[in-house]
Amino acid sequence: MSTVPDSNIHCLRVEGTFDDAQDIVKAAFMDTEFRNKVRLGAVNSINWARVLAQMTYYFYSYYRVTDQAKGVKKVSFSVPTGNFGDILAGFYAKKMGLPVGKLVVGTNENDILHRFFSSGEYAKEQIATSISPSMDICVSSNFERYLFHLFGDDPQKLRALMEAFEGSGDPVTNSVGVGKSRSLKVTPQLLKKAREDFLSERSNTEETLALIKEYNEVHGYLYCPHSAIGKPLPSVTHYHPSYTVP
Repeated sequence: MSTVPDSNIHCLRVEGTFDDAQDIVKAAFMDTEFRNKVRLGAVNSINWARVLAQMTYYFYSYYRVTDQAKGVKKVSFSVPTGNFGDILAGFYAKKMGLPVGKLVVGTNENDILHRFFSSGEYAKEQIATSISPSMDICVSSNFERYLFHLFGDDPQKLRALMEAFEGSGDPVTNSVGVGKSRSLKVTPQLLKKAREDFLSERSNTEETLALIKEYNEVHGYLYCPHSAIGKPLPSVTHYHPSYTVP
């Protein structure tokens, strides 16, 4: 990134984690006067247009798979994710009517999403440095968008739990769950509802390296350490192993 020659592009180094950098960007957007003055925009998934564009991946992949596999009605997708943007696009594609089976959330050691879909608790922990650094994220900013829908499109219930989670509000218990500093937990009923659309898995560095080695030796294909986490593991491929798109 530091070798880009264009005079209107400036690369900045942030001492800290992805979450630290994203907190700075979000704070800039919250400063209405500054945002309007400089016409601030974003090209990552803070910008809804990014998620909107990613929906096309799912439609394109679905029709390519079903063109070749006649008789297949539903296709599942396994997505390596840290910030929950791409797979959120898959969720919206399904809501738009695309025949999607399951959306498989693949995480590395920073597994806040896997822990949520396993237990219903969304709890912030320390970041673990991995070989897939774009996924080294403790708080998945797009996940809040999904929770809005999981909570019945109720902004007040979402705000109460998120403010408690972020530490800017008091601990709270309401009809959708319990929120406190660094943790929110949804009701068993809502966890069951979430699992109707999502499965999840966690891969550590050892497992990821083993998969990269296997595919390179057996198939002559070199996975990157992010894409490799999207390869569905045996515990999730039982859903429909023949028609899960990594």
